[in-house]
Amino acid sequence: MGAAFGFWGPPDRGLLAAMAANLRHRGRGTPVFVERPWASIGYDPAPDDVPRLGALAGHWRDGDVDVVLAGDPSSVDGVQYGAEGEPGVAVAGRRALVEAWRARGITGLASLSPPWIAAILEPGRLTLARDHVGMRQLAWGRFGDRVLFASEPKGLWRLPGFPRRLHLPALAQYLACSFVFPPHTMLADVFALGCGHALVLDDAGVHERGFFDFESIPEDPAVDEPTWSSRTAGALAQACRERLPGRGDVGLYLSGGLDSSIVGVELARAAPGRVHSFSIHFGAKLPNELGYARAVASHLGLEHHEVALRPRDFLPRFREVAWHLDDPIGDPITVPNFELSRRVAATTKLVFNGEGGDPVFGGPKNLPMMLSHWYGGVDHGPGSRERAYLTSFRRAYDELDRLLSPEARAQIDPDRDLVAPLTARLHADRPPTLLGKLQAANIRLKGAHLILPKVERMTAAAHVAIQSPLFDPRLVALSFAMPGAMKLRAGVEKWVLKRAYADALPAEVIARPKSGMRVPVHDWFLGDMRGHARALLSRRRVEQHGLWSYLRVAQILAYDREQPGGRYGLKLWMLVAFETWRALVLDGEAP
Repeated sequence: MGAAFGFWGPPDRGLLAAMAANLRHRGRGTPVFVERPWASIGYDPAPDDVPRLGALAGHWRDGDVDVVLAGDPSSVDGVQYGAEGEPGVAVAGRRALVEAWRARGITGLASLSPPWIAAILEPGRLTLARDHVGMRQLAWGRFGDRVLFASEPKGLWRLPGFPRRLHLPALAQYLACSFVFPPHTMLADVFALGCGHALVLDDAGVHERGFFDFESIPEDPAVDEPTWSSRTAGALAQACRERLPGRGDVGLYLSGGLDSSIVGVELARAAPGRVHSFSIHFGAKLPNELGYARAVASHLGLEHHEVALRPRDFLPRFREVAWHLDDPIGDPITVPNFELSRRVAATTKLVFNGEGGDPVFGGPKNLPMMLSHWYGGVDHGPGSRERAYLTSFRRAYDELDRLLSPEARAQIDPDRDLVAPLTARLHADRPPTLLGKLQAANIRLKGAHLILPKVERMTAAAHVAIQSPLFDPRLVALSFAMPGAMKLRAGVEKWVLKRAYADALPAEVIARPKSGMRVPVHDWFLGDMRGHARALLSRRRVEQHGLWSYLRVAQILAYDREQPGGRYGLKLWMLVAFETWRALVLDGEAP
């Protein structure tokens, strides 16, 4: 947690204080301001009840360089600077980072372990950066004669006079994939910095540069399978150990799937106190994975907790969820993340998850595209790979014409707004294989702008620190160095993870196919959430705002199975999430 914010441009203490107030929920409400004639930065430390694993976060000065780090970095060039050491430990770590910065410039930031965002203020220059894979987020935008930045977009858009204009191409991306592609957000004047990238501001303008180029890591076909498995398990063990506190209990979001289970293996081996596992379900009559989660918890000796979630539990807080998310995210798992975090906070303030296994190690959504690539039989014309990628999300990409109003649709060009942003990623020279290209796109897009922001915002709302060790940069680098057959083999995804942990988990967990958290939105919108959806998507509201075709909205509300499209529960969730965001941000309603 913690908040970083500020701007490039002439000093304005009132503006700096207003940005701090907009981000008070992320900190203690006692910000530190650093003002120079060319730029100003601010920092608000994480609340006292949030565990700190590293001693590097904060503000400090080294000569003519001011540095703000928000997040929880704990090492520089692999040397640990833990939170429980003497004060000199933090000083040594900060000096090591500044030395790396002065010696290597922006690439020196790769020496700093995530999660973090950084603001580095030097004479005549301000550098903003986001960690390797996007475990923390950084938004920026122009406002008058200044360029502003903040840990969350609301640090900008809640300022008096800041323009709140919908970016319609972003709405098309949201409907297709549940999130917005960088560098955009849903607001036309707010931008998202990409993961592993830095933004340099000086008198010459604004320049963006990358410092973590995992796409260029060459494959090493000479290493055998047992060695890859051993290296993978070793890297995950190290990533987990470095994220553990020196004492106390920790939590684990345990679905019973492979990814959270292997994180559970490493926590059970290394945690200094008890490991509390938490699983969520939606009622006894609906499908769940509780049996797998119980089996893993029992096998590993975890203290297991099961949490039931129903609409009546979260509907009173639905607007609060949207406010904390900031940009709308159309994945229904956001609310379970939020509600589970509220309950976890009573037991522990540090929780781990299994996020990252799919994007980093070749999860199941890559398989249909790989089959098409290998065997053909489908369209391979210009843009076909990009359209297949968009279709794989199974949202509303195929019905933009029917769902959007003619006026809104006229301002969206699918080739420009949806296909073109993917072309450079899915047809890049590096990585050389299609599987590598898909992994890279999933890490830089879905990982950094859907998975990680969703989880971090929802846990931070409950003052819980989240750790996602499978997204560790060392695991990312290791995955891109290994041949594709170590990740996807004979239709089996994440092969190396299954081989590495075959002896540590029940056989049924290793062998089970990927299912994912099945949030029962179909049932919810036929039951407890039906009235909520009808109120937000009433004919009056739809026609007043002019974005949607009410004919199609009415068909979705009615679950009209005579019409093509299907997945009406998910589409209703996306529409309701967007309309809630619109009320809060564009219309300025209170949370």
